[in-house]
Amino acid sequence: MKTVNAILGAIISFFLLLGITFKTMHWPGAGVLIVLSASLLSLYMIPVAIGNILNYKKKTFFAICNGIGAFGGMILSVGLLFKIMHWPGSGVMMIFGMFFSIIVILFFMVLFIVSKEPIKLSPGTFYVTICFGILIYGVSVGGSSRMALTGIINSANIAEENVKTMAYEIDVHSAVYQHASLLHKEVGELYYYIENLKEKLYEEVEGIPSEVADTISLNNIYAVDNYDIPTHLLGIADPGNPAKVPGMEEYSATTLKEKIEKFNAILNEIDPKMEKLNTQDNSYNGQLDAWETSTFYHYPLAQVILTLNLIELEAFAKSNYLIVWNQPKISEQKSENESKEK
Repeated sequence: MKTVNAILGAIISFFLLLGITFKTMHWPGAGVLIVLSASLLSLYMIPVAIGNILNYKKKTFFAICNGIGAFGGMILSVGLLFKIMHWPGSGVMMIFGMFFSIIVILFFMVLFIVSKEPIKLSPGTFYVTICFGILIYGVSVGGSSRMALTGIINSANIAEENVKTMAYEIDVHSAVYQHASLLHKEVGELYYYIENLKEKLYEEVEGIPSEVADTISLNNIYAVDNYDIPTHLLGIADPGNPAKVPGMEEYSATTLKEKIEKFNAILNEIDPKMEKLNTQDNSYNGQLDAWETSTFYHYPLAQVILTLNLIELEAFAKSNYLIVWNQPKISEQKSENESKEK
């Protein structure tokens, strides 16, 4: 029994460490490795607990504590898995799991002190401890401090005010210049999409109704340091494989990229020499990271909102510039689009 537990524990520890390494390096397959190994860890605690109970078969209370500890450990391991993968519900599971685990640890400490028995660590218990250490490391990677977030929030607020100014300017240009309607329409679609995305982020992070989310700003948000929900909602829980979350496809970073690329296509038709909004993959540790991952992965809500504001600001700036300085080209493109529609 001990040999089997030791072998299983070593295998689970290896694949869990491999998964966390893949996730840290943003390599594809990290999600599969972590989910598989953490799920096996949860089940692995059952034979470990049984083995420990058999060792204490003459001491009923010790056996009961092992059973409770295994139950708490299973909940805690699943909670840590959800936390690492940025899935909803991790907080509740981690609280319950830690509650049971701490109670059992305290009981064991008192009993061992009173009985003066040496603590014998079984191979199974040893590997469970190693796995929890790996999981905790996976949770801790990439956290943000509140102090750093203050500057980010201030920058986001400034950017948002500038966006409002730019939006007003393009409304004025649209009224003054007949040729401005094409760009006004395209940049407006991108702007309203991003505003809707920000409102959804506020709604999910704060747990508030959508009617309230569309009336508040980042200053009204308490959980500005939350990075689980933005990462999950944007479809980048597995950094090596950005995807659209079922039922939330329109809020994914991939959908945002598609909207930006559509806007870039219009810019390119009007002025091929103009620098477009960035949607390029970026180098990370010697490999290419998807734009979605490099732009939004594991960033707190405040940073995500700042990035979205800057995308809006850049789109408005380029549109206003083209309306003022490239009037003939915009008129030609507008006529061409109208001909296609007919």
